[in-house]
Amino acid sequence: MISNVSRISSQATKVIVILLVFLLSACSSTKKLEPETLWLKKQRVYINGVQSKDPSVINQLVQKPNQKILGIPVKLMLYNSSGRNSNFINNWLRRIGEPPVIYTDEISEASVNRLKNFYKRKGYLNVNVNSEIEVNNKATKAKQSITIETKKPFKIDEIDIQSPDARFDSLISKNESVLPLKKGMILNLANIDDDRQELTSLLRNQGIYDFQKSSISYEIRGDTTAQSESKKLRVRRIIDSSAVYRPFQIGRTKVFSEGATEDDFTLAIVAGIEFFGFDELSFDSKVVARRISYKPGVVYNEKLLASTVDLIGDLNHFLYPNIELVAESDQTLTASIYLRDRKRYALNADLDLTHSNIQQLGTTLRSSILARNVFGSHENLSLALSGSIGNSLLPSDNLTTELGVDINLSVPRLWMILPTGNLVSEQKHPQTTLQIGTNFQKNLGLDRQTFNAIYRFNYRTDRRRYSFEFPSITYVNHLNPDNFFSIYRNTFDQLNLLADPLRGDSTYTNFFNTNLAIEDAELNIPEGANAFIEAALQGALPLSLEETVEVRRIEERRNRLTENNFIVSSSFNYSFQNSENRNTPNYSQFGLKFELAGALLDFIDSSPSESIFKVPFAQYIKTEINTIKHFELSDDTRFATRFFAGIAIPFGSGNNVPFVRSYFAGGSNDIRSWNAYTLGPGITNQINEFNDANFKITWSNELRFDLSQSIKGALFTDIGNIWNVLDDTEVEEAIFKGWSSFKDVAVGAGVGLRYDFDYFLFRVDLGWKIYNPAFSGDNRWFYNQSNNRPIFNVGINHPF
Repeated sequence: MISNVSRISSQATKVIVILLVFLLSACSSTKKLEPETLWLKKQRVYINGVQSKDPSVINQLVQKPNQKILGIPVKLMLYNSSGRNSNFINNWLRRIGEPPVIYTDEISEASVNRLKNFYKRKGYLNVNVNSEIEVNNKATKAKQSITIETKKPFKIDEIDIQSPDARFDSLISKNESVLPLKKGMILNLANIDDDRQELTSLLRNQGIYDFQKSSISYEIRGDTTAQSESKKLRVRRIIDSSAVYRPFQIGRTKVFSEGATEDDFTLAIVAGIEFFGFDELSFDSKVVARRISYKPGVVYNEKLLASTVDLIGDLNHFLYPNIELVAESDQTLTASIYLRDRKRYALNADLDLTHSNIQQLGTTLRSSILARNVFGSHENLSLALSGSIGNSLLPSDNLTTELGVDINLSVPRLWMILPTGNLVSEQKHPQTTLQIGTNFQKNLGLDRQTFNAIYRFNYRTDRRRYSFEFPSITYVNHLNPDNFFSIYRNTFDQLNLLADPLRGDSTYTNFFNTNLAIEDAELNIPEGANAFIEAALQGALPLSLEETVEVRRIEERRNRLTENNFIVSSSFNYSFQNSENRNTPNYSQFGLKFELAGALLDFIDSSPSESIFKVPFAQYIKTEINTIKHFELSDDTRFATRFFAGIAIPFGSGNNVPFVRSYFAGGSNDIRSWNAYTLGPGITNQINEFNDANFKITWSNELRFDLSQSIKGALFTDIGNIWNVLDDTEVEEAIFKGWSSFKDVAVGAGVGLRYDFDYFLFRVDLGWKIYNPAFSGDNRWFYNQSNNRPIFNVGINHPF
């Protein structure tokens, strides 16, 4: 499989080179220009004498030069490479390409006017903008220089209020600190728009239900001529004389079950909220009432609608509710909430393309059945089955298969054996999940079955998520431990090399495969390998001390990777993101995780064996930090960065961290210039098939740009490595030794191509090793690496 990937990478590199040569040799930037027209080759903007690439300024320009990648107008070249005839290839090249941008004085003047208006809205009322062009000798290309002289901005010196009611004045004065307009700030019309919106929300959130945004206007006074010395302005907020200070509160709240009207029975009244229906409500009126923000007596607030819809939606019992408000003559509002039930039972089936660090591309079929409101208080029970098959990135495995079954009970509140009262209010969207499941995997060579049982409690505020797991129980059962040396061939080759001096000795014939010639004979798997290890550790073989130590290391690694694991842990996760949509401009995310495993079992079981059902339980403490930030550079260019650091330290009887909880490096969502599990730890060079460690740091950066509406490009760098720290590892090259080890971080870089299918993004990346810590001295750098073939990665969606 690895050799196939290398061949694909080599062929892809050749295709890219040939394509670039074709584009550079076949295309002229002015090839398709009409006579007496100028191609806008370059465009520079100078603000007060300094060149600027500020996206907010550049975006005001009506026309810009053709888009370039690394200084090359690739899309223009694609367009110019099309022939004159109308056929599939030519039409496709024109569609994905970009015609030459033609300079005209009229468009230039439009850009100048837009820039003037842009700066005047920002308070630079005396701004000067000029445009000049430089034409080449052939009169086919133009270079445009736009100079902006902002001069001093005008600032707000005074803010006052004019309204028909003193109560408006008092309310606005008390909340001055939350309004965007401030004394001393530069006059920005965008701030005035924001101020109007915030002021409208402020008044409506004080119960003034019928207040309109159009009732607010602004008056700006001051000398705005170029000769003005003060550059100070007075701003007046004006509330229209027709506006009435009339706070509303909720007078009556009515909830209608599906199809019910006010003429039907009132089946329940909870906290003053009336529930109308026929014979019996299909839901718990007490649970629903606690999630309705429109309670009688509550002062009207714009946020009541979103809060009510969101909280009711958490129950997963109703379709989107319809809410109507009617103003009554006594300054009260009647809220009518119409609820429609989802089906009690739901059967879902999904077929997905999947991708992971051990699976290049796979197909997953999921089927689940959901039963709603199983215990009468909106508890939801689901049974899910899943199966997947795909091609493996790992040696000796062509296919990966997985089969899983999970049972989940979801409770819309904090649910514990002991009463908790209203410890976490419904306004924080509490959710308790009980999950039990098992999973069969055949993709790591040894095959394994995993049992999971989790108690999880989540709650959230506006942008923050909190999650607690206690306990989280995982039992990992390796199904074919005798296959270890058949799968982990690097380890077996090391062991076979140690046994090589014994190959011709008849005393040790039982160690080897006698069906082969003596010079080709290998240790029998597993009997011969096991017998050799046992004899070596008992001192019964003529091995040196160093060789015996190496045999012991191999046996310790085998035990670690083949022994069953019993993990009982508790964890806390915190995350913040400024948007639910990762594709929004300037998206950011920050996450923290703390996990403690084995402490409870260590307290309960004081026996020296420290095992459960003869399976040793894991003991470690783990913490992780993850941060992602996106920057919008222009309409079609974005920069994304991610930093991750994690460490898991064993304690008690634990000398190392279980393989399923350790870290690895490489893969399509990690350091993309290395395949999964092939980087590290430290400065080791793929000493094992699956290289893992308990400390990891990575930093990835990616420049993303549009090539067409659906095709995207990317340039990326990935930096990082894994190390062993504070565990039983004796390989010095793998151990983290403090700050000096950071010189051993790997550096990879590459290019990527993405195709956006709207509902998911298909990704292809080529990564080259720029700095390889497995080598020494100058050989670490790419220009001294003789066989530095790119790594070919396929992925689904952006890596971060």
